Amino acid sequence: MSVYQKTAEAYAKINLFLRIEGVREDGYHYLSTLMQSVSLSDTIEIMIDRLEPSSRKAPKITLVHDAAGLSPNKKNTMFTAADAFLKKINSPPVKVSIVARKRIPAMAGLGGGSSDAATVLRILNEGFSDILSHAELSEIASGIGADVSFFIDGQAALCEGVGERITPIKSFVDLPVLIIIPPKGIATPEAYAAYDRESRSFSSGIREESDVMRTLLADNGSAIDRLTKMIPSLYNDLQEVAIGIVPKISEILAFFKEQHCLYCAVSGSGSSVFGIFRDPETRDRAKGEADKIYKKGYSIVACQTIE
Repeated sequence: MSVYQKTAEAYAKINLFLRIEGVREDGYHYLSTLMQSVSLSDTIEIMIDRLEPSSRKAPKITLVHDAAGLSPNKKNTMFTAADAFLKKINSPPVKVSIVARKRIPAMAGLGGGSSDAATVLRILNEGFSDILSHAELSEIASGIGADVSFFIDGQAALCEGVGERITPIKSFVDLPVLIIIPPKGIATPEAYAAYDRESRSFSSGIREESDVMRTLLADNGSAIDRLTKMIPSLYNDLQEVAIGIVPKISEILAFFKEQHCLYCAVSGSGSSVFGIFRDPETRDRAKGEADKIYKKGYSIVACQTIE
């Protein structure tokens, strides 16, 4: 009989903007990016079973998922997160069983692997009676991947540095979103390597734009009004790189503009492209058109921003 069992959703994110501000000597890039959670999710179930107290065996982790091409072993972020957590708390002999039902495509810039890892950390911490503080969870998260720290809380946040400096902001909640993911994905290292090869100049920091920061940090105003004010300052420095790797992205961006979306962009390093709409009806009509055009190998997801 399991000592603890819980199922939770691991939500995807979109990047409303992504600016590359510099690069460290070790190759990591300094960013400022606005991440917003959306309702597209994976489902993570974890069971914790206590082993015999006399057992001197190390904690055992098993992982099962339904995504083709993703490793179920130690290279997977969920396994890495569970292993790091158990080592951090000097866990007694336990068996941790993880079952993941995947819906967030890989190599799409939607943060699926990072969100899965953060969800594993949160569930395990609850299962061990909140043994670790929020700061300790975030420290483990940052060691797994740059985006994982954001997903400890999700919602919306300005993420800076290499992703470790997180400023929570009021979510742009309940905005209708359509995401189109081409058959070809983009690995994050591939996108940044292409950016570096092209010797692009770095962007200015978002904090240098006082009007944008006031809108970002404001507690009042509707999500649609706040986003509309910011649109002139929203862009993704990796978008042109992503188009170079997956040229179909350019066509998808043009499609979204034809469908009268409020704003569209590549999410993260791609290859997904999202469009934000003023109302669900316009979004749903756009999805109907997308279903006719983008068929074999494409994923088309209607969702919304969440808090």
